[in-house]
Parts: sequence; C-alpha cells; structure tokens
Amino acid sequence: METLSSTSASGMEVNATIASKSRIPHWLVVQCEAGSSPSCDAKRVDAVSVRGSHDVFIRFEEADGDELNGDTSVARVRVIKGDAHDQKDIILQLRMMDQLLTLDVAAFRKTVEIVLLQKNTLQRVVHQGSGDVVVEDNILSTMGPSLAIATLGSGDLFATSTETVKVDTLTLSSKGSGLLQTTFSELRVSKFLAEYYASGDTTVFVESESDVDSLAVIAEGSGDACFGWMAF
Repeated sequence: METLSSTSASGMEVNATIASKSRIPHWLVVQCEAGSSPSCDAKRVDAVSVRGSHDVFIRFEEADGDELNGDTSVARVRVIKGDAHDQKDIILQLRMMDQLLTLDVAAFRKTVEIVLLQKNTLQRVVHQGSGDVVVEDNILSTMGPSLAIATLGSGDLFATSTETVKVDTLTLSSKGSGLLQTTFSELRVSKFLAEYYASGDTTVFVESESDVDSLAVIAEGSGDACFGWMAF
C-alpha cells in the first residue's frame, strides 16, 4: 500500500491509499481525522463540489468490515475511464465549509467515480465543471434543514432520489449553461426554491403526490424550466 497524506486548512487529515496490485483498479481512500468534526466521527460526507472537464459519478456503497471497525474512511475515489493506474489528474480536498464536511473533487482528464460510505448524507452538491455529474440514488439527504443542488459551469448535472425527501428547504440553482435535472420520488418540504440565472435549463420531475408549503421560481436567465409532478 502507498499512502499519500495532506492536511487541509481546517486541520483534517486526508489520506489517499492506493492498492499495490496493478490488476485491481486503484482506489483513493479519503479519510478524516477522528474528533475533528461530528461528520468525521460519523464517517459522513455532507457535501460534494466538482470541477474539471470530465464526468463524475457519485454513488453509495456499504462500508466493508475494515471501514466499519475503527477505520476513518468517509469515501473512496477511482478512475473508471482513462489510465486506471494513474491518479495524478484527480485532485481531492476535504474541508469544512458552512459547517458541512465537503469533498472537493477535480477531474481534469479522466472520468471519476466517487463512492460514499454512508447513505443519504449529501446536503449540498455543487457542479462547477464542464463534464457531466451523475448523483445516483441513496446519495441525497432525505431529512434535515436543507438540500441544495447547484450548477455553475457548462456541464450537466443529473440527480435522483427514490426515497421521500423531508427537508425544510430544497434549493435548485442553475447559474451556468449546463442542464440541471432532478428526479424525486416524493417531496415533503416546507420551502422549494428553483432559480436559474443563465442559459442552462432546469428540469424537475416528482413522481408521486407531494407536499410543498411554499414554492418559488426565480427565472432571470435565458434557459428553460420544466416542472413535472403529481398534484401537490
């Protein structure tokens, strides 16, 4: 095993562990120092921010035995296209931002897969790049004060949740030229804000009858917005 370590400004240690056998796709194992935040202690990533020109896929996978027993891993990252044994074009940083444990990922020349080890934890997803970002099921937070999904670049973002989302505030924000497409099974939220300020399109699908106390749409860009849902 080769271990690469760095320390972020907030004092959290980020370790990247690379499997030594070349026949095994290399994983970068992201760890944070125990006791540095409640999220670290819970082995939970609260937010992901993506930049770069290549695609990024975010999915959930149950932690294995080592990760459950004393390991401080919060995520795994690997290349799924390109040279699977050369990780130098992936830049990772783990930091606290707005009290959320945030994983920053830059994929400049390779398609990247991010595996989170806790289910339904992401309260914020930000896409600032030109590649596509796919947020698979079991990733987005389903309870809590807020869930925010934003696109700032030219890439598209696709996010799906098949569980009921019960948050106080759901915010979808498009400030780039890429598509922001979200699919929810059911919404039970106090406030739903959809805003777009640029040329990117925004699409929202809600697949069952939902309950939204307040719905606001801010349309100041040239993009189109499409909302399809059962009656609230």
